[in-house]
Amino acid sequence: MERIGDIFQQATKYLSPVAGGKPPQQEKKGTIALPPVDWNIPAPLFNAVRRRRSIREYSERPLSLKEFSLLCAAALGVTTRMDFGPLFAIPSAGAMNPLELHVISHRVDGLPASVGRYRPGEHALEVVARGDFRRAVVEACLGQELAGSAGAVFAWTAVVERSRRRYGQRCYRYIYLEAGHSAQNLLLAATALNLGACAIGAFFDDQAARLLGVDGVEETVLYLASVGTQD
Repeated sequence: MERIGDIFQQATKYLSPVAGGKPPQQEKKGTIALPPVDWNIPAPLFNAVRRRRSIREYSERPLSLKEFSLLCAAALGVTTRMDFGPLFAIPSAGAMNPLELHVISHRVDGLPASVGRYRPGEHALEVVARGDFRRAVVEACLGQELAGSAGAVFAWTAVVERSRRRYGQRCYRYIYLEAGHSAQNLLLAATALNLGACAIGAFFDDQAARLLGVDGVEETVLYLASVGTQD
């Protein structure tokens, strides 16, 4: 029972019946600075809570870079800096901050079609693989077409050791909670921006890990969400 959390995480994966192909070539392709975040935009919280719905159909209009910037900041951005370090948009048990935010960009003005990793400290997107990954992400999401028709798909992973070194196997409880905090922030931000968004909990774990360029064990995929524009 010493590693029950690790065993649970691996034993509850969805495994694809089809052998996975090669992952995209993962190498740094440059970092793109995102527009500064205006935390004072008029978007009443309770109005966004009331209007939030799972939206699975999107228009062809791309997300703007400003919208993309706000979504990243809401999900996992730095909200203020203190002498002891940055404070983030979500709570984290023991301030261990295990989450990482990845983005598969399909249609975002100012961004290439790509797989990227959000860098909250710099509020920038590190592009790790360029290309059209619409079909790959649909297949990873058990054939859910919304993952290919959205402007972007956001994906949360956890670097488990960041939390495990303090909390042992209980770390998984906290990791799942934190992914929920971050995803809800993104969904509410999308609603406030009049975008459509839908959380995605069903995915082939190993295919999603290959797509994002993580090992699926020490950095494990937790959650995804599609976001797109509305007519």
